[in-house]
Amino acid sequence: MATPIKLFFTVVAFWVCAYTTAQRYEVTPCPRQLVRGEVEGETVVCGTLSVPELHSKRFGKRLELAVLTLKARSTSPLPDPILFLQGGPGGAALETIDYWRDLPWRETRDIILVDQRGTGYSEPDLACTELYEMEDLLEAVQACRVRLSRVTNLQAYNSYENAADIALVTKALGYEEINLYGVSYGTRLALTVMRDSPERIRSVVLDSTYPPQVERLIETEVNFYEMLQRLFSDCEANESCNAAYPDLEQDFVETLERLEDIPASVWSDSLFISGSDFLGVYFQAMYDEGILSSVPFSMQKLSESDYSDSLLLLSGIAEPDDLDNSVVLFARFVQTIIEIIQNLWRDVQAEGVFFSTECQEDVTFQRREEVEAALEELPDIFQTAALDQADFMFDICGIWRVQRSRAVENQAVSSDIPTLVLAGRYDPVTNTKWGELAASTLPNSFFYAFPNAAHGVFLSGDCPVNIVQAFLDNPATEPDSSCIDNIEMEFYVPE
Repeated sequence: MATPIKLFFTVVAFWVCAYTTAQRYEVTPCPRQLVRGEVEGETVVCGTLSVPELHSKRFGKRLELAVLTLKARSTSPLPDPILFLQGGPGGAALETIDYWRDLPWRETRDIILVDQRGTGYSEPDLACTELYEMEDLLEAVQACRVRLSRVTNLQAYNSYENAADIALVTKALGYEEINLYGVSYGTRLALTVMRDSPERIRSVVLDSTYPPQVERLIETEVNFYEMLQRLFSDCEANESCNAAYPDLEQDFVETLERLEDIPASVWSDSLFISGSDFLGVYFQAMYDEGILSSVPFSMQKLSESDYSDSLLLLSGIAEPDDLDNSVVLFARFVQTIIEIIQNLWRDVQAEGVFFSTECQEDVTFQRREEVEAALEELPDIFQTAALDQADFMFDICGIWRVQRSRAVENQAVSSDIPTLVLAGRYDPVTNTKWGELAASTLPNSFFYAFPNAAHGVFLSGDCPVNIVQAFLDNPATEPDSSCIDNIEMEFYVPE
């Protein structure tokens, strides 16, 4: 019979072996269809990694992360890949594969896409299908919470646990160093990794930054209003834009306030859209830099009661020239496209992850009175829209019932890791102020704002892509940013 001391060491060895085995990355068939030109097992390798649900309980329940690696095109790739951190919270990184196909960064580096815990093809999936199936949204949130809490601990979906996952992914894939690229919430996650697990990080790119010290619920509508003020000012300063839309701001705000009193019927008698609804559509549409040039034209259409045309422009379904030349798009076609977009959104967004993370790390740190006070200087329609959204989030968090995160999750991150911070001048949510705020506690950082960019700066053209490339080549040296001087924002003006 084994002595107690031998038995003790045998048990310890068993658990150490079991834990080490559980961390092993396993190559698996790709869970999604690949884009044209990609070959599974050659240009793309997929796999899964088992991670603790709670990293403080390493031998407890486990989650499965889906990982997809886009192999560098070079026959002698550099040893430090780019690991992409998707936004949300709750966005699915594997659904962004098409973005990376033509980027020059892939010529020499592998690009790693990880569906963060609870998102995309990782398991469990915290998508709230009830939101699309039930009429009452708060009842749908409650139903989703009841269902998901039976299969996982909702408290485990936050930036701290998420960052610990990313550290394990890096180690399991065997890379000595990596470059993190975060967009939107992915920047908050990147900052958390920089704070908690900096050992293998060579450099970081923060694109459309959401730093942990900001108060999103309080600041978002103020940021949006300031961005619109920038748009109105830029249009007024441009001779042709000002001539085409001479009273743009006044007409826009007055139209929204009128629609708040009497909502507009759009496409059918069963669909009515209020002024705050339209404001929400503008907020979402302006994430896309491709729509920015059409925004003043859509505002003019809105003020002329051409609600359908305004929505077509904001959705990106119609180009300004289509409407200017009276190209007819049938309502049924539009509704079909919207249904397709909604179905796609279901696949790429895990609402349960959003609720868990935002309720823990943002909403529970704020009060309604603070939101109300921050909005006092804004027009009434903006206050109405913001307070409606804030009340909805407070109600959701009351239903979701997760505890407030540690205080450190709401504080600035300081790090000497070389960091490139990118901001879009027309970003409606993560504006230039947030980028500058994050950079202020990162002494080895470079900050750039792009005149034509919105949310996700790398999508706005060759200039940010080339700056990122130069930074990755030598993170310690400030990249040449002279291309920014040649960028101008051109608004569409009808003939």
